[in-house]
Amino acid sequence: MIPKVIHYCWFGKQPLPKSVKANIDSWKKNCPDYTIVQWNEDNFDVNKYCFTKEAYEKKQWAFVSDVARLDIIYNNGGIYLDTDVELIKSLDSVLNTQAYFACEDRFSVNTGLGFGAIKYNQFVLSNLKEYCNRHFVNSDGSLNKVLCVDITTHLLFERGFKANNAKQKLNGITIYPSSYFCPIRLGHRNDKVKINTISIHHYNASWKKASNKKTKNNGVIVLKKYIKYYVDSLFGYGIYNKIKYFIKHRE
Repeated sequence: MIPKVIHYCWFGKQPLPKSVKANIDSWKKNCPDYTIVQWNEDNFDVNKYCFTKEAYEKKQWAFVSDVARLDIIYNNGGIYLDTDVELIKSLDSVLNTQAYFACEDRFSVNTGLGFGAIKYNQFVLSNLKEYCNRHFVNSDGSLNKVLCVDITTHLLFERGFKANNAKQKLNGITIYPSSYFCPIRLGHRNDKVKINTISIHHYNASWKKASNKKTKNNGVIVLKKYIKYYVDSLFGYGIYNKIKYFIKHRE
């Protein structure tokens, strides 16, 4: 069983905003018997991985957290939540498994929505290993803003994940549809909370912001995800991004 501990990351040594404090209060309200642990520069070694060291030096806290959350859950067990996640129900119902993850939409699994695992879970380790030989700063000085969503989703696809936004179980891993942990997607304004919704991800991420343009072009975004999914399924993971990179740099 996943232990009743909620972990969150707060790097950068800035005070917690009111919105973050409100979200943490929702964790305390709905999970009163859980231990809540903040991870920061004082109790997590940001120099442990090249990726986190370089991201920290560039003050890219979200990318530090992408790796730190995997390391923390692997070595301690428990549940990770982003600080922009509001709980509206207890997490007790998701504990009886080796690991759980949440769909952002039918094509994507996002650890930032919240995920949990027992200590030393092997899938979490495989996810963490994807960062072990990566640098955040490329040789040309550009930043390697690889999306944790892409890495986790790819690894789950290799294990049989289906892009159908349904509850799935894969060798001890439970994957929940978006209605459980992400009823409101980035760029959407409509409240789509359902009876099975446990939490709401408010997308206060520093690396990506919702906009009216994204809302208006949502159909285009969905179409791109369809194309990416089928291109990578037919020709191998990462082919879509390689084609996209090639076209961009020919212009």
